[in-house]
Amino acid sequence: MGSELSIFGLKLSATRLALLACLLIPAVYTAVALVSPPSMDPDVGWGLMAWRSMLQGAPFNHYLTPDPANIGRDTTAFLAWWSPGQYLAPGAFSLTGLNYGQAIALTNGLALTIFLIGIVRLCRRFDLDPLVTLAAVLLLATFRYSTATFGIYNGGEILLQAALPWVVLLSLRVPAANLLTGAGLAFLIVGLGFMAKLTGIVVGAAALTASCLPVLLDRRRITPGMIGGVIGAGIAVVLLYVLWFSNGDTPGTIAVGAKPGGVALAVISPWTAGFSFVDLLLWLFIHPGRAVFSNVSTLVLMSAPVAALIAFCVLMGRKRETLRPLIVYALIFYAFTSLIMAVMFLRGADVTVEERHVRSAGILLFLCSLAGVMNLPRLPRTAFLGLFAVMSAYGLASMGLRTKSVLHADHLIARSGVNDMFVDRAAVEFIQGAYVREGKSALFVVPMADIALALPNEARVVSISATGAAHLEAARYDGAVPGHLYIMIQKRFVDTPKGRSIPASFAAYAPDRWEFQDFGDTRVYFQQAGARP
Repeated sequence: MGSELSIFGLKLSATRLALLACLLIPAVYTAVALVSPPSMDPDVGWGLMAWRSMLQGAPFNHYLTPDPANIGRDTTAFLAWWSPGQYLAPGAFSLTGLNYGQAIALTNGLALTIFLIGIVRLCRRFDLDPLVTLAAVLLLATFRYSTATFGIYNGGEILLQAALPWVVLLSLRVPAANLLTGAGLAFLIVGLGFMAKLTGIVVGAAALTASCLPVLLDRRRITPGMIGGVIGAGIAVVLLYVLWFSNGDTPGTIAVGAKPGGVALAVISPWTAGFSFVDLLLWLFIHPGRAVFSNVSTLVLMSAPVAALIAFCVLMGRKRETLRPLIVYALIFYAFTSLIMAVMFLRGADVTVEERHVRSAGILLFLCSLAGVMNLPRLPRTAFLGLFAVMSAYGLASMGLRTKSVLHADHLIARSGVNDMFVDRAAVEFIQGAYVREGKSALFVVPMADIALALPNEARVVSISATGAAHLEAARYDGAVPGHLYIMIQKRFVDTPKGRSIPASFAAYAPDRWEFQDFGDTRVYFQQAGARP
């Protein structure tokens, strides 16, 4: 295959075009996100609540929250459920004076750029054809998981995506390293994965296994670098346990019930996760308002024929000497990741059955399939590339439709600079005005942590999403605040047990003295504590 292409009369190498795309595509996405700011996954709001608490003097990774024993005073809680990278990256940008929406847009753009450049380096490391490199960059930059984060910031997902190729590149150096260097590299790999996302530890371990196992089987000996890798990774895991995991629950330590369907996802979905195939099926068949199926497991099984075709393409590629190292690496990475995720699903870890949890393995398998496809006969090559092109169009279309809907809606929240699709903007402006009048004398109860970002850092906020619907009726908050207590609830929950239990959980406030105002689809209750009638 030729490696030079003519663009507007200029001849450029495919590699140069790939690097140019690494810069231009994220820049365009970032510009769009600055004009049409992203919304935020509610989970990410918790990380940024820790960030705003740290700015007020709270210890690292702790968030300030009213003490349930007396809501008139604050206590701190360690945020173990999510890794810190999700808020440290946009938080650092916010220190320059940017609002959170702008900071998130820049975080996404930088992360995608780092990922794509890493893909170029990875393709070079495995001696892939420059045209394969260019195709990989263009496709990976436009699949839905790359475009979606510019509409809804998902925190650790885009950060782990950015870290993946560099984790792989670092892991490949471990077997040939000396003991000290191997230990340092493994420590860095585990730490880098953890900073991006908690499951990044699994990604780091899979990368180290995939880099060392082929060398061990080929040479039938353990190298100093491998010994160092075990030592470095072990030290990293012990430190993370002492400094992090021993301080609170995480999705992996909470058992909520076995998910047998997750095993199918762990085995099947990595073959299609690299191009968001199950995500497309979700949009087609479990979209709100037109749901055909009730669970993701059905869609995973529906994706099995496509997964089988990709697997066949990858396994056939093993016959080519030049592709064998990449394919062997990806298959070991896939096997390790799938095994860990299957065990987590079976033991009932609090992890949802979603394609994103196997995305890292999926990206590597996609890279293998793309390299193999480019050498197939014309008809099957066209069919595979057509599938990838459809998935690319889906990624771009979903971003375009989201941008259009936001530009024609009124969900932009002042001060935070993010779009919130769950509560009415007027309701947020109401509590913002209340803070101007009452300051820290008031307490604001919000349905999701990201709404707290619309208030100054000093505002006292509690998010009911921390408790969860199953425990709301048992929740109890004693004591009172000098000013008003404001409770924001989506109106669809007002007359449900969940909605009624929220005001009732504040013991010092009379059930019959609540006042409220409605704002579109949101209701705000408010009351100042006093003697019961």
